[in-house]
Amino acid sequence: MTTVAYPLLEPPWGPLLGIYFILIGLASGASLVSLWARHNADDGVRLEWVLDWIGIGMLTVASTILLVDLGRPTRFFLMLTEFSNLHSPMSVGAKVVALEFFLLAISLYLLHRQRRALATGETRMAAGPTQWTFLTMRFMLGLTGFFLAVYPVVLLSRTWSSPLAKSPGSALIFLVTAAVMGTGLAWIVAASRVGGAESTVAAQLGRTLMALVCIEMILLGLEALALVNAGPRTEAAVEELTHGGGRTAFWGLVVGVGMAVPLLGMLLPRRPRAASLVRAVAAIVGAGATRYLLFAAR
Repeated sequence: MTTVAYPLLEPPWGPLLGIYFILIGLASGASLVSLWARHNADDGVRLEWVLDWIGIGMLTVASTILLVDLGRPTRFFLMLTEFSNLHSPMSVGAKVVALEFFLLAISLYLLHRQRRALATGETRMAAGPTQWTFLTMRFMLGLTGFFLAVYPVVLLSRTWSSPLAKSPGSALIFLVTAAVMGTGLAWIVAASRVGGAESTVAAQLGRTLMALVCIEMILLGLEALALVNAGPRTEAAVEELTHGGGRTAFWGLVVGVGMAVPLLGMLLPRRPRAASLVRAVAAIVGAGATRYLLFAAR
């Protein structure tokens, strides 16, 4: 075990911030997947509608957690309204969260209008200012979703308390885990409310989810190789993750639940809806655990 001296007796952030990063991953992943849903006029609109509401819910809870973690409401208000502190990643992140919330609200209004149009028999939004506004909102949601997916790495890489966030592939891992969680959520929505588990949308989401889980597994393997002889602090974090206090969560949740369960589920000759649901939930849990452990391992 490598012994490392830290500049502070206790880390500056507690578990609440790790939960905040998981919720941000869920919200950003849902935004990224909702862009993909535009390929189908009817099912896509219904999927986007539910995913946008999920995104707003996740951002609301995440903002509440950040408010509690800061300790004073005035600090949160200043992070949103003060623009002289743009050098602070947390301040920039809070502003982007607020922007994402605003864009989701506009998107829901426009989706409501499109749902009404579909109910009258129209197959797509009429060309004009409304359509261009909607497409602009979806594009901006994609950009903010991408930023929020990797934002934890930007924040944590400037601290001593999360050495794994400074590793070579951490930003890509955070992006992929957000995509895994968003795709898993989208599959659950599509299977339960949009077309059913046998629909084309659910089938495409299921294949995408398995591909993302494989990519996540490969990235973690490459990350492990890149962290060999990476320095005492990083080595101590890896030791903590694989053989120390975090080993149960890493081997159990990340590797066992998040990777083994979805991939082994693909080997079933017949895949009932319950098995597919377990695979989606397991992938979400594993990706969330990965994000949390990259933050917490020290």
